Amino acid sequence: MSGPKRTIYFMEPVVLDAKGKVSPIQVGFWDALHDHVSTLQPASRSAEIFGRRIDGEAAEALSPARKYLYVGKHRPKADWPHATDASGVTGAIDSSVVSAIIEYAYLLPVPGTNYVGLLRSSGGATFSALEAWLTSVCPKLPQGGSVVLRPYVRKDQLERLAKARGASKVELKIDPNTFGTKAPVGGDLAGALAEAQEIAGGGVSVELSLSFGRATPSEAGSENLAKQVQALLKSGIPLQKAKATVVNEDEHGKLVRDHIDFFRDRVTVTSEVGASEDEAPTPSAAVSAITEATKTFLKRLD
Repeated sequence: MSGPKRTIYFMEPVVLDAKGKVSPIQVGFWDALHDHVSTLQPASRSAEIFGRRIDGEAAEALSPARKYLYVGKHRPKADWPHATDASGVTGAIDSSVVSAIIEYAYLLPVPGTNYVGLLRSSGGATFSALEAWLTSVCPKLPQGGSVVLRPYVRKDQLERLAKARGASKVELKIDPNTFGTKAPVGGDLAGALAEAQEIAGGGVSVELSLSFGRATPSEAGSENLAKQVQALLKSGIPLQKAKATVVNEDEHGKLVRDHIDFFRDRVTVTSEVGASEDEAPTPSAAVSAITEATKTFLKRLD
């Protein structure tokens, strides 16, 4: 019997200063952070983020022997499921016996790089919540700085965008609470997404579509739109969808369109976790799954 298949995300940390400018970081970011978190008391690695308690710790699996970060989001008791005991009685979970139900996330560094493999439960901390927790425990950040997680996007996709004459259509989507209390960085598109999300207090997902329709896009407008997409993709803002239709001239001077789905080819790897659907995932099973997925990820790096 095989274990459940889960998606492993591969992300890269980016440190931003208070003005949204990228601060350089050296390879070894995750190892240094693991060493630092291992020295913190429990209260110093716990935070309330978007109304939920999130605890983290630095841990080490024995087989395979790998260091990793564990980040757990407490599920509110009002959302606790029911359970069946050994005698077959089904009912609410006894909170005097079980103090918390935790939605997990494992972060395992990719050796020799600053990428990290991320495996989380279906209700685990969102990327934005993980960024907020990382910011809370990361030492030596610039004043007002933050840590963001940038998905690995194939470089050839970015090159197609950079070489295009402009963009005639853009489709974007972000999760709820993507920006939190942080000022948006990443250009005008980031500002538009943040402003739209703020209308509902941050608790809604936002989809944004800009299009010239069937009309021939103006040179200045399409060029600026393409530049804004580039700025957004390089900002580290965790997007759930990013598509663009770019325009170029063929050998006869005729405008032709090229469709780019930046995250369709985003590098994620599906991996089996554990030996059976009926087994709770152990740290070793999670680390083993990410380790196997990392082999595939490294083969896909440009």
